Parts: sequence; structure tokens; C-alpha cells
Amino acid sequence: MRVRCRTLRRMLALRNLPLLRFSTNTLEEFVVIKNLTIGSIIAGLCSASSYAQPSIEQLAPPDSVVIVSVRNLAASVDRLQQTKLWELWETPQVQQLRADFIKQLTEHIDEMLQQLGVEEDTLVPPQGALGFALFPLTPEDLDAPSSGMLLVADYGENADKTGELIDAAIAEADDNPDIKYEVQEINGLSVYSFDLSGLEFAEQIEPDFAPVMPIPMPMGDPSEMLTPPTKFHFVRDGSVFIVCTDLDRLTEAIQDEPGGDEPALTDREDYQAIMDQLGESDAYAILLMRDMGKMAAANDPMGMAGMMQEMLKTIIGDIQGAGLSLRLDSDSAIVEETVVVYMPNGKSGLTALLDTETPRGALPAFVGPDTVNYVRLNFEFQNLPDLVMQVMRVFAMMMPPDPESMQETHNIVTRLCDTLGQEIHVVSTLTRPITAESFSTVLAVKCTQPQEFENFVAEFGPKGGFEPREFLGQRIYSREMPPMMMPGMAMGGAAIEVSIGISGGYALFGPTAGVEQAMRAVGEVKLPSLEQEASYQRAVDALPNEPAVGIGYSNSVDMFEAMMETQRLAAKQMVEQIKEFDPEFAAEIEQEQLAMLEQWEAIDAELLSQFIGPSAWYVRATDDGFIMRVYLLAPVGDE
Repeated sequence: MRVRCRTLRRMLALRNLPLLRFSTNTLEEFVVIKNLTIGSIIAGLCSASSYAQPSIEQLAPPDSVVIVSVRNLAASVDRLQQTKLWELWETPQVQQLRADFIKQLTEHIDEMLQQLGVEEDTLVPPQGALGFALFPLTPEDLDAPSSGMLLVADYGENADKTGELIDAAIAEADDNPDIKYEVQEINGLSVYSFDLSGLEFAEQIEPDFAPVMPIPMPMGDPSEMLTPPTKFHFVRDGSVFIVCTDLDRLTEAIQDEPGGDEPALTDREDYQAIMDQLGESDAYAILLMRDMGKMAAANDPMGMAGMMQEMLKTIIGDIQGAGLSLRLDSDSAIVEETVVVYMPNGKSGLTALLDTETPRGALPAFVGPDTVNYVRLNFEFQNLPDLVMQVMRVFAMMMPPDPESMQETHNIVTRLCDTLGQEIHVVSTLTRPITAESFSTVLAVKCTQPQEFENFVAEFGPKGGFEPREFLGQRIYSREMPPMMMPGMAMGGAAIEVSIGISGGYALFGPTAGVEQAMRAVGEVKLPSLEQEASYQRAVDALPNEPAVGIGYSNSVDMFEAMMETQRLAAKQMVEQIKEFDPEFAAEIEQEQLAMLEQWEAIDAELLSQFIGPSAWYVRATDDGFIMRVYLLAPVGDE
């Protein structure tokens, strides 16, 4: 059937706007988009939030898997407007970058409001908290959704205007026979239940990640677990608007009194532990693994999801939950991010190899002033062979095991790891003028047995295409490799020569020029160091001076400049390569690439350096997992 409701079609068209033409990372744009979805309740694209009334923490089902919350939208926007990020957002260059999107968005909004017969100022943002929860369902049949969604929004003083918008949409739906809804009283509130399955677009809403090839899905098709809903339920309680895809869960949410005897999300030990570590924030998202399997089980009659989950536990570890929080305009940074990994049953798998904390220490000689990104990480290579054997045994359950091959692999890994320490450094440098090879990343691992490591590379390097040669009186092994296989290199472009070398007690791997420069630096005395750079000192001063699993630093502006310029050069090289066998196709790609890059041309390093400073992060091991904090600083002079 054809959708006769023009407003619904316009609301649906909002989904197809070019959202990826620019970054919509500010809360203001997030509010606009969320607000639009509330206005499209009838179209099944709805949103929600809460203010000083029931919040998502109180209303979310206790078996929720994903919880997202903005604690107080108005207050967060106020804090954002005090930062340099907001000043950047308001510059003419960024306004021009988002002009096309805003123009199309405004046109759709104006048409929608005109069709509904409401004033322009009816579309307003929420004033308090925004909340979203994803939870498992037990569908009656395989075609029914296996997950449900709950959205909550408090519009505060804007509630009546939002109510007018929703009432107008409902009134128009009365004239559309393809839209079915009914109203019932629950706990003294009017609950609207909508069925949009008769609309044409209900069949068109499909996930965007369908596989290109008919690959078997042993755990069930992800699109079946995330089927877009065509039935949902809406209720308003004062200034709070609530939307839920399952009537039973909505009924439970509005009947339960906060702090009552019924089980609540906030009573869960995993939720409490993650929230305690996330600390104060403007917004947060939490993933809880306890009931994740229920969503997959409905579309997994063979039980493969449980098997895959156990395999992941062996490889990575028993992660019971994770959290991410964002804090704006804190004492330490313009943006502060916290990541929590919750492992109450102890660390195992790869996470057990990341459990060692050491003091920060001095930077190696090869971390020079041209470094734009630096990572130091502890990794227990000595225990890697046993993990490799465990993983091979797990995979052996899915295929006939080859004991001899497994043991041979274990022996090779053991021989390599016996030569390595636990100290890893990742150093990315940028040289100017910027060319396709200017951005280079070198991996350095502490080598406790240099001669044994060199013997290992001499034996196995040629089998991987690495040819030996002399450099500074030492042996280096090199081969050509496609750039897309190299960390920190842009896709496309010509092949690049990479090398393995050893110098100063470090095993080095990366582009040949970077490895050679690192080997030169190790032999020099009193070379300039990144530690002498003011940008680095500012960044690491934001970190606590205590032992950590890892720390990192990034010159944010230089990294952005390197990314954009190397992408541009790599795209140019790719077009030239395609021209050799398909000039017409190359011309089409070139035009698309130029159009995209022209949009970003005005966002250069000179502009960004006025608003963005360096960033730094650290990771600490806790008794029940890990905690990571990331700080984006203001530019120099705005501390």
C-alpha cells in the first residue's frame, strides 16, 4: 500500500539526508535530530528524554543490555558553549561545511510543520535528560523482533509545544487508513499504541549491513536481531515523553514506583560497578553482557551464539560489561572521556596479558620532536604462547585438530616471545612538506635477547618475503607491502617498503625510512626528544603520575592534517592507477573525491590550532577490569 500521509513521507525522508557529509558531534545537532524523531512518532522514528522526573535509569527494564543517557541536555549544551569546540563549530568555515545538510534539514522540517498546521516554534529541544535502553524480548515467532527499545525524554518548559506537535501528527493519522492505533488508560495515563505495518515504507526500512555474499550466519542474521519496529507505544507523563516498542515493558515502567520492591536496573551489581568508575559525566553509554545472549538466541536455534561467546571469552577474556562517559569543560580538559571494562571474574585471555602496570619512565631515543602520536603499552609476551595454544584448542572443536601443527605453532611463538620483553612503543611521525610517505608509524618492542631475535628473523623472515641487507653495521630485513596492510597508512596508493630491524635493545617494525631513522637515533647522544616539546608536556601533565598499563599522546591538529593530506594524496595515486585500465571510471572517482575534499579544504591546521590542543590518555588495571581516561585539551594560551 502507498503511504498517503504526506507528513509521514517527509518524516521518513529525513532518514536519507546526507548525515555523513560532516561531523554532527555537538549536542546541539544531536538535540535537533532527536527532537525530529519525537515529532515523527507516527512514522515509527521517535525519540525521548527526562528532566527532574522519571529517568531512563529508573524506567529501563532490569534486563537491559544497552543504556544511553544524557543527564541534563540544557546544562550540557551550556557547558559546551563555554568551550573552544563551540567556537570552532560557529566559525564560518565549519558553518559552510554543514550548510548543505542544514539547508536540506530545514526544508524537510518546514514542509513537515506546514503539513501539520503548527507554528515553527513548535519544534523545540528537550530541556533535561535523554535516555535510551535496548533490552531482549522472547518473540512468539521468528519474524517478531528479538529486542525492544525504550526512549525517554523530558521537555521541561517545552513539553506543551511538543505535545501540540504530537497531537497534530495523531490528528493527521486519523485520516490515514493505513495507520492503526488505539488508546488505553494505564496507571491514569493515556497510552497510544501504533501499528505502522500497513505503510509502504515499513517494508523499506532495512538495516544497512546486509552481506554482499550469501555468507552462512551460524549465530543468526544480525538484521533479524535488530529488526526495525513497526509497532510502538507512546505515553506522556507531565513533561516526560516515553516511547517503547513493547507494551508489557512500557506498562511495567509506568506502573512501578521508583525505589519500590520490584527489581530495577540500578540494583544490578554490574551496572553499579561500571557507573561508580565512570564517575561524574554529561552523558554515558553502558553495555551489559548478562542478557546479550537472549537477543541472539531467538534467531539462533542451533545455539552457535553461546559457542561463539565462549570462544571470545577464551581469546579476549570474560568481559561482563563496559561503559563510556563524556564530560565537557572539566577542570582538566575541554572534553574528558572515560572507558570502563568490567571483568569481575578476573582477567583471562588477551586481557590477562595487559595487566602489568609500570611507571611512565623516560621516552626512548627514537621518540623525536616530529612525533605526532605516541603509545606506550605493557604486554606480557611470555604468556602469549600458552594463550595461542588455548585458542587453537578452542578452534579445534570446530575442525579436526592437527596436534603436530598445533605444537609446531606453539614452539615457533614461544621461540619468538622468549626474545621479547613487555614494553611496546608505537611512534607515528610526520615530516613536511607532506607527501604520501610523510606519515609513518613504527612499532618498537623491548628485546631482551637481541641475538636470538635476529636468528629468528634470519630463519623465518625470508619465508615471508623479507630480504636481509646491511645497515649501520647491523642487519635489516625488508620487503614491499601494500599500504593498506600498514598501520597508520592511508588506503590506496603505491606499495611501500617495510623493514624489521633491531637496535639499542628494541625490535623495530614499520616503513623502512622510519625503521632506519629509529636505528640512527638509538646510536646518537643528546638528540632532541618529544619530551622537550611543550605540547607533549602539557598533555602528559594532565595525566596522573602513577603506574599504568599504557599511556598515549596525540598532537590532534597535526594528526588531522596528516590524515587529510595523506588521504588526498593516496586518492590521487589511486585514480592514476585506475586510469591505466578504466579512464572513465577513474574520472568518476576523481570527481567524487575532489568534491569531498573541497568541502574540508577550509578546515586546515591553522584554523584548528586556534581551538584544539593536544590529547592524552592512560589505562589502569583494576581489581575488576580496566579504566581508561582520555583528555582533549584547549589550545596553548587557553588553559
